[in-house]
Order: sequence, then C-alpha cells, then structure tokens
Amino acid sequence: MELLEICDVIQSRRRFYLLDDRFSSVIAFLAGASLAAPDDPLKGFQEWVSEKTLQKNSPIQWAYIIAESRMPGLVEQKVGINQIPPEIQELLVEDTVELVREFLTLKENKKE
Repeated sequence: MELLEICDVIQSRRRFYLLDDRFSSVIAFLAGASLAAPDDPLKGFQEWVSEKTLQKNSPIQWAYIIAESRMPGLVEQKVGINQIPPEIQELLVEDTVELVREFLTLKENKKE
C-alpha cells in the first residue's frame, strides 16, 4: 500500500489499522510505513516540514514541529507528544495527513 493510500485510510478508517486516535500512534504508523517501503517516501520530510513551518532548518523531530504549530511552547516546556490534549491531537492528525499528502505530491511531481 502506498503512503498516500495510507493517508486516505487514516482520514476515513483510522481504527482499521490503529488501536486509537492518538497523534503519537499516527506518527508511529506513518514513520513505520515509510521505513518499510522500498524507497522511504518520507525521506526529506523532516527538512521540508521544518522549512515550510519554521522557515528554517531545525533538528527538532517533525512530529514536534507539527505539534508546535497548534501548541506553541510545546518543545520549550518539554511537553511529551502523549501529553497533548485529545482535542488538539485530532487537529494534529489532520495537519499531519495534509502535510504528508502535500510533501508526497510535490515529491511525485518532481519525478515527472
């Protein structure tokens, strides 16, 4: 299954593949699916998200960069991904899926 298809499943039938709706579960699933794919489709995603969101390269892991957009101060306050309130986690899942889609689409268009 392609990563774009996985994004569709996460949006429409998340519990088909995941036990819960937590942001951390979605992050782990996407990262694992990417690493299991022959070409690691999320290779370069860290840098891309950093540039797109922060307008600079950052060593902060991409999940935290995305989370910081909805919860400013998350990194400075050393809040763990699993400590994010549930109502924000759902928004972060949506943001993540949209960013992954955009990244994969741009990456695919560069190949053509």
